[in-house]
Parts: sequence; C-alpha cells; structure tokens
Amino acid sequence: MFWKRRPLTRAQLGQLGERHAARYLRARGLRVLEANFRTKLGELDLIARDRDTLVFVEVRTRTSERTMTPLASVNAEKQTRIARMGRQYRRRRRLPDCPIRYDVVEVIATPCGTVRAVRHIEGAFIEGL
Repeated sequence: MFWKRRPLTRAQLGQLGERHAARYLRARGLRVLEANFRTKLGELDLIARDRDTLVFVEVRTRTSERTMTPLASVNAEKQTRIARMGRQYRRRRRLPDCPIRYDVVEVIATPCGTVRAVRHIEGAFIEGL
C-alpha cells in the first residue's frame, strides 16, 4: 500500500536540522558540548569546541531558499542576541577568557524531512558588528 509522508511541523523540522547539524560538526572534529542552552533571551542551538575555541552555533533549517538563504536570516538583531547569550553561557560555565567563534549551520530539507544539504559557515559573524 502506498502512502505519503506528512510534512513535518516547524518544531520537528528545527529538531531534525539540529540533529543533522550536530552530527555534521562531530564528523568534522568538533566536540558538541551542549544543545538548546536556554536563557531569558532565547536559546543557543549548539555549543561546541573546536580545539581551544568555544563555538556558538546557530542552526537554520529551511525547506526552500527562494525568499532568503538560511544564513541571511541571521540578521544583526539575532547576532546581537546570540552574542549576549554566549556571554551568559561563558559566565555560567566560568569561561570568560577562552577564544570564541560564531558559526551558522544551514540545513536544507524537504517538507517531509529528507535532508538535502548541510552547510557550515565558520565565523559567520563577529560579536559587536
């Protein structure tokens, strides 16, 4: 019997993207320390280590790039919020002076959850810019 898979909800699509992003980063030698670190400002998707550098990763999952690329959706306001949450994380974990980097992982998937592409943009933005 033939049946069609139902489209994922927005939350399910986001979770799928985060799982694939974490797997992708691990395969490239990063150590994922935490996922979904929550603060009053929001949530950091992934926090990883790349040798001695602490990496804050924003995961953007999309089913289409027609209107805007996932990277372009991380606007200046979102960048500022991610940087503030990163400072909170470093304070809570007592890591004030370690080198940091802000990356974006773009995940392109079908509405039903088949991942078509994963792209990692290292140093996607710099704090304060």
